[in-house]
Amino acid sequence: VSLGPRLARGDRTRGLHGQEQAGIKRGVKGWIGRAQGAARRMRPVRVSKSILLAGAPRSGTTWMQELLSLAPRSAPVFEPFHPKWFPRAHGLSLGARPFLEPGTANALCAKYLESVYAGRIDRDRYAFLADFIAFLSARTLVVKTVRGSRLIPWVLRHATPDHTILICRHP
Repeated sequence: VSLGPRLARGDRTRGLHGQEQAGIKRGVKGWIGRAQGAARRMRPVRVSKSILLAGAPRSGTTWMQELLSLAPRSAPVFEPFHPKWFPRAHGLSLGARPFLEPGTANALCAKYLESVYAGRIDRDRYAFLADFIAFLSARTLVVKTVRGSRLIPWVLRHATPDHTILICRHP
């Protein structure tokens, strides 16, 4: 099956049979995994700046992340507490809407957030190939979460990013 014309038109895998689609998806996922490993070996240990953007669902956090990610050498990190997209988040055992008392010590969560701020993360989801390419050269990461909004008081004590933005929306 020749994929050139289909991919050029943007059809991606439409019109292919199940096995062909699955093979292409496995191939792309494998390529992204190998590229992530290479990027971790090539990139510096820490990006120079991280911005944590938090808020309630439907409050404009995604829109704000898209705006901030337009800055040169910036890249989005979308929902680092989503257990499907970030396998290490699942291992934190914090649930779907994590919460920690500000005085509680949780070294595992602090270490995870520091790795997110530094860009040392494995993610199973990239919305667009452009997000992945931007991530490889980013010096500023815009980390957006609605799942982790309840963690903000704890984060400000134990795993502080360079900048924190909390979005509150009036109905």
